[in-house]
Amino acid sequence: MKFQTAIFALALSVLANKETFVSAGATEPSTEADSESGEGGLRKGNHDSRSRRRLQTEPCLLMLKKTLMEDRSEIEEVDCYDPSTEQFVHISGSSQLLKEFHDGVITSGTSTLMQKGAYFDDDEGSLIFPDLANVQYGDDPEARRKLAVTTGTKEMLAVRVIASDASTTSSESAISDAWFGTSGDAVNFKSQYEACSYNKLQIDPANTNDVSNGVTTVTISNTVSGTDNGVIRNAVTAELGNLASQFDHVMLCLPPGTSGGWIAYAYVNSWLSVYNNQWCDYVSGQMHEIGHNLNLAHSGETATYDDQSGMMGYSYSSDDGPEMCFNAPKNWQLGWYTDRQETVSEWVEWRPYRYCRLR
Repeated sequence: MKFQTAIFALALSVLANKETFVSAGATEPSTEADSESGEGGLRKGNHDSRSRRRLQTEPCLLMLKKTLMEDRSEIEEVDCYDPSTEQFVHISGSSQLLKEFHDGVITSGTSTLMQKGAYFDDDEGSLIFPDLANVQYGDDPEARRKLAVTTGTKEMLAVRVIASDASTTSSESAISDAWFGTSGDAVNFKSQYEACSYNKLQIDPANTNDVSNGVTTVTISNTVSGTDNGVIRNAVTAELGNLASQFDHVMLCLPPGTSGGWIAYAYVNSWLSVYNNQWCDYVSGQMHEIGHNLNLAHSGETATYDDQSGMMGYSYSSDDGPEMCFNAPKNWQLGWYTDRQETVSEWVEWRPYRYCRLR
């Protein structure tokens, strides 16, 4: 009995020193390569679906997630991009982090987060911190260099999903047409962003051995009905490897039936946006969510989405409209019209004009 006790204590000591797992029933992670690919094709990840808890061993990248709901309300949450699994995970109890985002203490897509004793609950898809009031923030210089680039050429991939009980309604060709106009759709994401930017931002649909006209299809074993969209999102991205290193923007078109009355969401200053089935086809929703990827906030006059003068306000369930760009503050931020901007600093006598706040 003493010999067995000693062996068990030694095993626990080894696990503690490795600082990888926090449950005695956890399994070792695979030591195989994280991804593999054929030349010119998507690098597909080796997905280990075994449930476990594991300690955080390296900083994760903080991401502000903005979700548009069916009732046109907004939900803001904080996720962290875990470099060890290349997955987005929700941070439990993140109201303090939201405040620090709003106060400018941390920045989505560049700030990192680390704390001794924090662990990932892979069953729940969450990251749990013992004390969020005493976390360590850092900065990812590589991510900062890529921060919300709004000019040049962006390579983009849309992903259609087949699950065990449902599939994305639109076909690959329909999704490609809605995003890139490959079958003649005159008003699509590519046409609108290029027109609004006066071609300073060019959209390039991905084409590799596994991707045709910017769209690929992924098959997963998960059941969609009643499942949180984050579970389905992570199941899809696990099949595709390190997407951030392969494409500038990735759009996931999830099948209908996930839980919650959501329309779409995106991560600010990031590469990923996610759409609830046919909202993947609607140009205003496309422009709105990629706008968040480009670091644009919402536009509102008296409420979050009620500005109808630009695409960061209200979103429309229409494939072909409205044909609209962004409002003046967003255009200034995007930097597409530097040759049409003027900064006035001359002092003028104050007059009782009525001012409104532009966002």
